[in-house]
Amino acid sequence: MAANACYLIFEAPTWGWIGLVASPQGLRLLTLPRPTEAAALAALASRLPDAAAAPDDPFLREAAQQVAAFLAGTRRDFAVALDLGGHTPFERAVWAAVLRIPYGQTRTYTWVADQVAGAVPVAAAAPAPAQVGRRSPLWGAGDESSPAPC
Repeated sequence: MAANACYLIFEAPTWGWIGLVASPQGLRLLTLPRPTEAAALAALASRLPDAAAAPDDPFLREAAQQVAAFLAGTRRDFAVALDLGGHTPFERAVWAAVLRIPYGQTRTYTWVADQVAGAVPVAAAAPAPAQVGRRSPLWGAGDESSPAPC
């Protein structure tokens, strides 16, 4: 897949630099926002080192516009094809659980884990809403021991 993969890195105002990778089948990877363009590129390269830069690719530009609109609060869903090849049944089950979180609401990682336990995996495009740690307000992606940068 990496040989046919291309990427775009863009800056989302107030969020940071985000990397997108696409294959001929659709969007393959979206990185979490990074503080610099170089950090976003490093995040992509660690997962798909053979992806080629494609800053003018129409599909990637459209995906970037949709992500930026979502982060700006002007979009609630996505309308781009996905390439879920290589993702595990567990990852797909997590995405299906996250899809059940209503727009603008939050859930704990424990809630997501409870939803995934024994779930039948479902492929889904899910925006990642904020999740709430057990011990405090808003937490970022990762474990519950480190707060989100915002």
